[in-house]
Amino acid sequence: MPQPLRHLAVQWMAWAALARIGEDGLHLIGRLVLARLLWPEAFGTFTLAAAIVAGLVLCCQLQFNASLVQTPTVSADSRATAFWTLAALGMVGTALLLAFAGSLAAIVGDPAVAPVLRILSALVVLSGCATVPRAWLWREFGFRQLAGLALGAEAAGTTAAIGAAVAGAGVYALAVHGLVVVLTELAVLWALVPWRPHRHWSYREFVELWRFGWPLVGRRGLDYLVGYGDRFLVGYAFGPGALGLYAVALRLARGIAQGMGALFERVGFPVFARTQDDLDRSRRGFLDALRFQAALTFPLVIGVALIAPELVPLVLGGAWVGAVPLVQILAVRAVATSLMALPRAALTGRGRQWLVFSLSLSATVTFALGWLLGAAWGPTGVAAGGAAAGLLLAPLSLWMVRREVPIGVRDLGRALLPALAGTASMALGVGLASRFLAAVPVSSAATRTAVLVLAGSLSYVIPLSPWLVREVRRHARVPAPPARESESA
Repeated sequence: MPQPLRHLAVQWMAWAALARIGEDGLHLIGRLVLARLLWPEAFGTFTLAAAIVAGLVLCCQLQFNASLVQTPTVSADSRATAFWTLAALGMVGTALLLAFAGSLAAIVGDPAVAPVLRILSALVVLSGCATVPRAWLWREFGFRQLAGLALGAEAAGTTAAIGAAVAGAGVYALAVHGLVVVLTELAVLWALVPWRPHRHWSYREFVELWRFGWPLVGRRGLDYLVGYGDRFLVGYAFGPGALGLYAVALRLARGIAQGMGALFERVGFPVFARTQDDLDRSRRGFLDALRFQAALTFPLVIGVALIAPELVPLVLGGAWVGAVPLVQILAVRAVATSLMALPRAALTGRGRQWLVFSLSLSATVTFALGWLLGAAWGPTGVAAGGAAAGLLLAPLSLWMVRREVPIGVRDLGRALLPALAGTASMALGVGLASRFLAAVPVSSAATRTAVLVLAGSLSYVIPLSPWLVREVRRHARVPAPPARESESA
């Protein structure tokens, strides 16, 4: 990848990382505070309602955002057609939720879901109205603006939700969060983007947008089943209390990996679309991105799993101790599935949306089998079945990229080696620190957790420091210090 595009990609990645890490951090802090104010059943009820709304939003957006980014030239008429189509579908989706909230609650087996669904129904039309201006910023690589938008909206939503919970709103505090976030995003998007829709709609332009987007709708639908299928199964089979524990454990274990994967996919998609005619640039860009994604994701996710016995009771309270084994098992799934993000971005950027669809179809079948086979052992078995499925799918996704971009098995091994070696060193450091704490009793849970975090961080960073310095210099073009002249010179 030539230097100018590489450096632009690094800048875009930095802004996307700031947005994702900051947004996920604020969201996690808010959820931890709300976990102290609410109860597992409230999280279970909200999770079911949010899953239903997410599915309807997916159906009503038709993946026009990806079409508007990948298409070489986009006219104002195409954007107008996309906007009015999504706005109309959003209104229909909101009306359907209002009308059938009670029936949907009966299907999932929790009558308390119905009023939450009615509140969240507004998200369908609001999300539809935000899609085109968001795609405009995405296409123009406006990652700095998107970062500020994400952080501001999440801060507003988290503050509103905590205030509602303190006021006694219960499960509705979680719904307040979603509404405030989307309303804030919508208002700021329309303030940032200079484009405005005019009175235009064309069937021909609709078909052009749909031609690229509809395989991705299928792919997103399958990804939706992978993302929410286990939660529906746990909620239906084991009740809202078990689902609350499972959902919070999933957030702790998968939040970091999912966030990292999303930002690499978000930046990688337009970059791979720009370099789709140059296989060598695509190859180098893919390997660089995979190396950094693994180096960031593996230690953070596995680190959370290693310190979960201390971390979960400390930050959530004693009522959430049952989430500890779930966090540890789901972390394995999170690490494995994180390796699927860049292959999806590379294949979509090269216009191979059918390959992405086939990968999502394989994931849906594999995860469904894993969850169903594990359900006999309760929520822990469901988590273990998902972890096994993720371990099978990671190599499949990397193999599919090798069919499109000339990447060898040795190349992939070199890209993943630093993260694997550093994570193994980190696990050893945390294990030794745990033995030390067992021999020298420390009464404070916060102190024990801090010691484990410090030991894991040092055990990861110190062995990899030469590689980290070299990579930073290579990508930031920081010159190495000049060699010192010998005494005889």
